[in-house]
Amino acid sequence: MPSHFHFTLKQEKDNGIRFFIQKLTNSFAHYLNTKNESYGPIFTGNFKAVRVANDEQLLHLSRYIHLNPVTDYLVKKPEDYPYSSYRVFLGLESSSFIDPTLVMNDYTPESYRKFVEGRIDYQRELDRIKHLTLE
Repeated sequence: MPSHFHFTLKQEKDNGIRFFIQKLTNSFAHYLNTKNESYGPIFTGNFKAVRVANDEQLLHLSRYIHLNPVTDYLVKKPEDYPYSSYRVFLGLESSSFIDPTLVMNDYTPESYRKFVEGRIDYQRELDRIKHLTLE
């Protein structure tokens, strides 16, 4: 996404995710600052993490992440977004860094595609109304 990123990470040791994100964002900021001959932070706001409590939540989180670029009208189909793992989940690409097995245990690539893409309109509608409040 142009303004943020999403990861689904499995923590294997205490503070492992926090340390990984810290190293990643610091390295990226250093890279951009060097490239652009500038200095200072490039990310605003704090790192946010949500603990995934069960397999159902993990599955819906995966769908939410994969639909994010479609929801924001960056692409028409989720597999067209170049910075997404969706193509790996569908078996269209391989990756030594991405392991979709926790999400894909009960899905074939085609059934996962139907699960994800069947909610495009619903996710766009949720995004459209998320800032509304009742008074």
